[in-house]
Amino acid sequence: MKTNKLIFLAMLLLSIVIISCNKDDDAVVDIKTDPTENKINANIMLKLVNDQRAKGCQCDENTYMPPVEELKWNTKLEEAALMHSKDMAVNNIFSHTGSDGSSAGDRITSLNYKYTTWGENIAAGGIFPTEEKVFKGWITSPGHCKNIMTESFTEFGSALYIIETQNKNYWTQVFATPQAAK
Repeated sequence: MKTNKLIFLAMLLLSIVIISCNKDDDAVVDIKTDPTENKINANIMLKLVNDQRAKGCQCDENTYMPPVEELKWNTKLEEAALMHSKDMAVNNIFSHTGSDGSSAGDRITSLNYKYTTWGENIAAGGIFPTEEKVFKGWITSPGHCKNIMTESFTEFGSALYIIETQNKNYWTQVFATPQAAK
């Protein structure tokens, strides 16, 4: 039984290495996700974001972002966020650029979400164990704060992918505005 587990783990590791080394500049890495892999409490994250948007925010000493309309949760943006969080975790990277060179816009488009604008916030590590702590980190960082407070964004999704054995959390927020229906 132990030998079978070792063989399975070796095959899994080999497939991950092959996938991460196979780079196609025109395609998004096919990171298979399962909604149950997203460990975020969407209700808490949505409330944190919308409560802040309702109050406005001093994002840095020179930039006050006034109150703006609340965002709606979008499951495609949530899936794009989960794809990126998982990609960062599996490939041990921390970047807005995916392991295949993709941007958040590429990941959103791969899910058939047509947008006019988008933004992304990421965070990683054991120092952000909860939605409240990662949100505090983002809202006190000028660029992340501006993404949260950008008036033109109307929808967002967020994800948390956890590697339990490393006590590492990979967080992603994806913001967008859908194209008007034709």
